[in-house]
Amino acid sequence: MSCAEMEFMIQRYYDGELVAEEETMLHAHLSGCVHCDREFREFGALFGDIGALQVQVAHRDILSQTLHRLEEAEQKRRMDVWWRGVAVAASVLIIAGTAFLNWTDSGKAVKHEVSAFFSQSQDHPKTPEQAVERPVTDVEHDRDQAYAALANIYTQVGFPLLELGDKRLQLDSTSLIGGDEKFMYQMVELEYTMAGETSNQTDTVYFLATPDSSMKDQAKSNVGHYVFSGEAQAGPFLWAKVGAHAITAEINGVFYQIFSPFLSTQDLLKIAETIQKR
Repeated sequence: MSCAEMEFMIQRYYDGELVAEEETMLHAHLSGCVHCDREFREFGALFGDIGALQVQVAHRDILSQTLHRLEEAEQKRRMDVWWRGVAVAASVLIIAGTAFLNWTDSGKAVKHEVSAFFSQSQDHPKTPEQAVERPVTDVEHDRDQAYAALANIYTQVGFPLLELGDKRLQLDSTSLIGGDEKFMYQMVELEYTMAGETSNQTDTVYFLATPDSSMKDQAKSNVGHYVFSGEAQAGPFLWAKVGAHAITAEINGVFYQIFSPFLSTQDLLKIAETIQKR
């Protein structure tokens, strides 16, 4: 058998599809072919890394979500009560201190010195601190800049982010939302173009990743209502079909979604087979 046929057989080996006779044929070829033996070991390392990740389809437990939100709300309420108490105590101290300054001679002297201090401080205002410049992570329809922005995203993102290894995809736009005072969680949204069946046809593919699935509402490629229409295996992971043009999965606590306005879920599952560690 040729090396090209052996490469396909290596993939089937790690998918657990080979029968005993085929495994014997594979190992016999590997013992005499340095190239295929290296391919076999590299596939083994890749599947070993990915297989260690916890795999779940994104079916969130509504009850656990609700209890989590209630717990967060209760913690916020307790913090509000605590801060109100601090504010009241501070107000009492300010009132008492003002009375002391107004009612005593020593207080008047202190009041004069404090006024003089603030007057001098206003004459020499502090230089404002320079804001830390954030690396560029948002690029729209600029292929040359998109890959540099994606590299910045990997340095800024706060969760394990996998990537699509499909060679047909060309990165076109990038976006990183959240991780600040507005959104606690982060979401990565990538837009790819993929050559179609004809030379002048291209398809758009969106790739979303976030630890909090509710952030999908912030995505430019949000598909709206999600209708579960079955599960399908793509490589080592199980994906849920949501509608006719989107698939989603939860991998190691991160929600991933692949969506295209034109491609079917079967086409998207072929792309999902290439998801890998960076």
